Amino acid sequence: MLKPLLINKSLRPRALKGKDLKQLSVHWMANPKAWMTTAIFTEWFNNCFVPEVEAYMKEKSLDFKVLLIVDNAASHPELEHPNVQLTTYKFILNKLENESLTVKDVWKQFSIFDCLIHVASASAQIRPRTLNACWKKIWPACVTDNTTTQTSTLSDEIINLAHEIGDGFNTFSQDDIDELLVGDALSDNDIIDLTLDLTVDGVVGLEGDNEEEEKSTPLTGKLIQGLQLCSKLENHFLINAPNSERASKLQRELQNCMSGYRELYKKIKESSLRKV
Repeated sequence: MLKPLLINKSLRPRALKGKDLKQLSVHWMANPKAWMTTAIFTEWFNNCFVPEVEAYMKEKSLDFKVLLIVDNAASHPELEHPNVQLTTYKFILNKLENESLTVKDVWKQFSIFDCLIHVASASAQIRPRTLNACWKKIWPACVTDNTTTQTSTLSDEIINLAHEIGDGFNTFSQDDIDELLVGDALSDNDIIDLTLDLTVDGVVGLEGDNEEEEKSTPLTGKLIQGLQLCSKLENHFLINAPNSERASKLQRELQNCMSGYRELYKKIKESSLRKV
C-alpha cells in the first residue's frame, strides 16, 4: 500500500506545529481550497508515486513497468514517464462499452486527425538505439547495438497482436510484415506521372489548403508540451515561493491564462476518445 496523499488548506496547521512533514504517515500538501491541482498532482507523481513504486518493484525483483489509472479530472495532467503509463477510468470504460467494435468499424471511424495523434505519439517513443540502427547498411561502424534480436522479438509481438484481433488476421505472418515495410521501386512511368501530378496539382493544392490550415487545431503534442511547461512553472513557485499568498495568486492567474488551452485540449481528447 502506497502512502496516501492528503491535501489541506494550510500546509502547517496548528496541530502540525513542530512536526516534520516528511515523517508523516501521509504525503502532506496544501492549497487554499484543499483541492487537487495539476501542480500538486505533478509533484505527487514525480516525487512520491514514481520513487515509491520503483522501490517496491525493485524489492519484488520485478521490472519497473506500471499502469496508473486515475479519474478523468481536469487536475490530472498528461504526464510522460518511460516506465509509467497513465490512463483514466473514462478511457477504460469507453473500451469496455465498445467490446463489440470490429476492426472494420474502428477503421471507418479513424480520421486523419487520429492519424496525426498516433504519429506524434509514435515519433516521441522512438528510442535512440532505433535511430542508431538506421545507419547499419551504409555506416555499420557507427552502429553500437545489435538489433537483430530486438527486431525478431518485435515481429513476434506484432504477429501475436494480429492473431488476437481475430477474423481476417488469423493467418498474419512475417511475410505480411515484410510486404508492408518493403516498398516497390518506382518505374520510369511512375516517376513521370508523379512529376506531372506535382506540377499540375501540387501548387493548387497547397494554395487551396492555406485557409483551412490556418483554422486547424494546433498539434496535440505541442499543446500537451505547453500545458506541461505551464504546470512545471506553477509547481516551481508553489514549492519554492516564501510568500504563499503571492504563489497562490500566480497559480490562479496562470490557470486563468491557460484555461482556453486546457479547454481546447479537453475537446480534442474527447473527440479522439469518441472516435476510438
